[in-house]
Amino acid sequence: MKMRNVTIYYFLIALSAVCLFGRGPAAAADPAPASKPYQWRFPVGLGGVTAFDDVADRYEDNLRAKGYTVDKDGAFPVGISFQPYVELNTGLRLGCGIGPATFLWYGDDKDDHYRSYHSKYDDDSNDVHFYDVPVNMTIGYTFMPTADFSPYVRGGFIYHIAGGDYVEGVTPGLFGAFGIEFFRNNKVGFGVEVGYDTSRIEFERYRDNNVSIVKDFEEMDPYKVVISGYAVF
Repeated sequence: MKMRNVTIYYFLIALSAVCLFGRGPAAAADPAPASKPYQWRFPVGLGGVTAFDDVADRYEDNLRAKGYTVDKDGAFPVGISFQPYVELNTGLRLGCGIGPATFLWYGDDKDDHYRSYHSKYDDDSNDVHFYDVPVNMTIGYTFMPTADFSPYVRGGFIYHIAGGDYVEGVTPGLFGAFGIEFFRNNKVGFGVEVGYDTSRIEFERYRDNNVSIVKDFEEMDPYKVVISGYAVF
């Protein structure tokens, strides 16, 4: 918990600094785009992750080991992403971001996400959940900053604010991405991005050996490849 709190603390400091820089006196003067030494851009969109099925499988296997039958109706591998950044007129860009947020939930309420046919742990709750909200700090380069269309690259550090049943710990990782933005000189532009995330989450792992429930731990990549589409304001 201490590591998680420190990471959030430094992330908020960095995000505040970037926001203050982007909304400083130069922004208040609102000069023409060509004369600005930098501009503040706000990408908001949706991102999907390729490794989330592995997380869902871990939860499903744990529940089966405890005597439940499950489905995956409660797994959502697509989430909202917000990745603001400051871009210098040289093409250099600095940003902080949050998302895409993902979550997973299995419960035996009226939606009947899983049904208990027997339970070796009668005192366990029948509801399990998992949430994951990654935050990142990146530096990058826009290849044609004054053009209406431009590819870009960015990379930096990423940390997953993750919790829920079976989550033991989080290891920060590196993040790298390549993307393309369209209609950059319009009030609203669009972009697509493909990124790779090396961070890891440690989960409890339960196995049924027909005598008892055995518990150990397993590290997993929660996201790996992240594919995003977004609007830029």
